[in-house]
Order: sequence, then structure tokens, then C-alpha cells
Amino acid sequence: MGILNKLTEKCACDICGKSGNKLLMQTLIDGRICNDCFNKLGDNKFTTKFTLKQVMEKIEYQEKMLSNSDIDYPFPDTESFYEMLQIELQNAKKLKTNLLEASYPEPASKTEAIYRGRIYSISGKDKRFPALPINELRNTRIDLYPFLYGISEPLHCKPGQEIKYSNRPFIDTRNDKEKEEYGAFITEFLSKEQNAKDYEWILNNLPEIAPKSLSGYSRMKNSKSKNFIKIVEAASKLGYNINM
Repeated sequence: MGILNKLTEKCACDICGKSGNKLLMQTLIDGRICNDCFNKLGDNKFTTKFTLKQVMEKIEYQEKMLSNSDIDYPFPDTESFYEMLQIELQNAKKLKTNLLEASYPEPASKTEAIYRGRIYSISGKDKRFPALPINELRNTRIDLYPFLYGISEPLHCKPGQEIKYSNRPFIDTRNDKEKEEYGAFITEFLSKEQNAKDYEWILNNLPEIAPKSLSGYSRMKNSKSKNFIKIVEAASKLGYNINM
């Protein structure tokens, strides 16, 4: 009876609280977690012994990156896109093809993941391939190149699979790893943008304690130095919030 109880003993995950078989849970240095939470630790989850705090921080970071992965590419250059498009349309005309192949940026934004790697019909009259979605592509990093069906070798699928691959569902196909990588890129961009905004406010409102440069401010914020804490407290007294 004692052995049976041990085999069927339940335990709550120290992260999400979900109950499961204690023997099947993953053991940390100072706790137990379910396999769903354990799998969020990534590729090194079996080679590293984690504390409960480390796991919570890692999962919190991952969730933030995944959330930010839905933010579209922040540097769209529509003018350059249209210039590139006109050049490739002319090249396609010279090659007597109505098809353009899209590049495959990685890690991709949500929109880029949906439209990358496909072959498109410029006019939309070639029903074997989807029509060229110019409005959707103009705010991405996707480039386009002339494609000669039956002659050109596709860059992103096996030869002979061009039609099937190009007509795959128009959905976000990124895995969590790619989403996390793109989310990290976006997070860094948003952080730099916020730092620039905060630094401008500090220069205008707290000039006597403002760092000499934006890069200097960014370094003191990353290290959470005493001078940065002093700036945060002074800004708070004036009704301006600087995130730690």
C-alpha cells in the first residue's frame, strides 16, 4: 500500500500550480515543476540545474518575448520597397515571367512569417500562385526576385513543390524559438526608444543631474547605479515615471 501511494502521490507545480504525479515532475534545486513549465526552459533544460527563482525569471522573460513577437517590424522603408519592386518588375518583364519569389527573413515578424518564401503572380492572373500582396509586403523586410516556373530552382522549398508551398495557409508559422528571437529584437528596440524618450525628459527637467550622453544614461540604467536611482526618485517627485 505504501509503494502504491508513493507511485500515485500528487504534487502541485511550484510555478503554475497544476497538480500532477509527483514522480513524473521535474526536480529543481529547491522545488518541483510540471513538464509544461519545464519545457519552457529551452534547449539547455536537461544540462542545467535551476533554482525556482531562475525558472520563474526565465519563463517571465520568455513570455514577454513571445508577447512582443506580435509587434510588426519597426523600421519599414516603404520608399525603398517600391523602388525595389519597380526594379524587379522590370527584370521580370525582361525575363518574360509573371512570377516573383519572396525572400525568407529570419527571425521574422508575424506578417513576414505569413508571406515569406512564397512565389507570387504579379498580375494575379496565374491562378496556380497567390496574387502579389503589395500592401502587406511594403512594411516588411521581404525582398522579391523574378521566378521562371520550370526553369528557376526555388530557394525555400523542394523543386516541384512550388505551387503547394506558395499556397500553404496564410498563417504565422514561427515556432516559439523564432518568436522569442524576434521578440528579443523588438524588446531591445523598444527599450532604446524609451531610453531616448526618458533621457530627453531628464535633460529638459533635471539638467543638473542629467548624464552627459544618452549612451551614458543607458549604461547607468542597465547597472541600476546610485546616480540612476537618484534620477528615478527625482523624476518621480515631478510626476514622471522611469521604469527600472
